[in-house]
Amino acid sequence: MHLTIVKPDNQVGVDGVFYTIDCSELPENFWALQWDGPTDGINGFGEAEWTGRPKPPNTEVIDLGGFYPFYEAWLVENQKAQVAAMPAPPSSSQEGPSVVA
Repeated sequence: MHLTIVKPDNQVGVDGVFYTIDCSELPENFWALQWDGPTDGINGFGEAEWTGRPKPPNTEVIDLGGFYPFYEAWLVENQKAQVAAMPAPPSSSQEGPSVVA
């Protein structure tokens, strides 16, 4: 799994699928996270990017820790998108004429 968080754009993506998610809780000077890790847990590796003058060095990330809520928010948005993409069930007018005996 590849997780990307871009705070200025309020974008969180997993494997290239992005949703708008409020990232305002991240530190003021946080810019972005690029994280790769296994699908069976939150341990992996990545790098957090920071802004500012002077710009702090990028920070190695070895587990999602404080970033996990943003992944969970992505899961919620992804579920909503999947439900919205499902075809609507046929209405009673599409089922054909009713026969009354």
